[in-house]
Amino acid sequence: MRVFQRPDLVREVLRERGKYVSAALTLIRAWITAGRSNTDGKSLASYGDWSDLCRQPLLWLGCADPTDSIFEAMSEDPDRETLEHLLHAWYSVFGKAPTMVRDAVKQASSCLDDHVELREVIHDIADERGDINRRKLGRWIKRHEGRIVDGLKFIRDSGKRSAEAWKVESVSSVSSVNSSPNQKTVTTANAYARASRGE
Repeated sequence: MRVFQRPDLVREVLRERGKYVSAALTLIRAWITAGRSNTDGKSLASYGDWSDLCRQPLLWLGCADPTDSIFEAMSEDPDRETLEHLLHAWYSVFGKAPTMVRDAVKQASSCLDDHVELREVIHDIADERGDINRRKLGRWIKRHEGRIVDGLKFIRDSGKRSAEAWKVESVSSVSSVNSSPNQKTVTTANAYARASRGE
């Protein structure tokens, strides 16, 4: 239903592909020539190369951050927030120990104050008339297996059991672009002009 100012943009770019590829490479070369300046921002795990050669040159030029829409969509994702609460609550109760859904439900159902957060988030996910539906909870965790939120993710334990066991694993974040402090920094306009001349 969206209306675009240039609805045939993809066809236009394909028709004049050489011009656009040349412009993109010129921009990247100008950024490298200028010293590969790094604009701080949230990093996207496993997208380091893309951030280096696509995102950083645009930020260097003063353009909008192309990841803004990604982080905005993530912040508006209700499942993400629930998963974050579950990961932290699960980790605070079980640590890195593999735990079956039935054991998590049992712990959450106990009257201990330490498990209040786990109880609340499990009820949010799998409540059915005041009881927790273990199958529903298991399916929900399975659907979000491997999804990283706040440096944590659910992984399936490989041990031999009659039912699946889950554990929370900590994931180290990928660092974003490193700047090179020894390289001489030049102005944006000057670097772009030199790169476009092939210097």
